[in-house]
This record gives sequence, C-alpha cells and structure tokens, in this order.
Amino acid sequence: MSTRSRWICLSCRKFIYFPSVDNETRKVICTHCRKPELVEVPAEQVAAMGMA
Repeated sequence: MSTRSRWICLSCRKFIYFPSVDNETRKVICTHCRKPELVEVPAEQVAAMGMA
C-alpha cells in the first residue's frame, strides 16, 4: 500500500499526485485545469476506493 499523498481536483475531478504551485499566489493548483480547487485525500480513503 502506498502512503504517498494524493489530491482530487474539485473542478475537473481528476486525481493529482504531483500538484503544481502558482507562482503569483503560491497556492497549490491542479496540473490539468490549473485551478486551486484541490482537496487532499487520506491514504486510508484512497485504499478503500481501490486506487492504491
């Protein structure tokens, strides 16, 4: 089982493993849609969803 952090983007609904950082706002942003709408998903929840 992986303990690596994962995020899900609330805008495009994709899982993100290595998010980007906006240079101006310093917020973590989605690498797909470039919006700062990421929520960290706990490893236990990822394993329960079968994504580990």
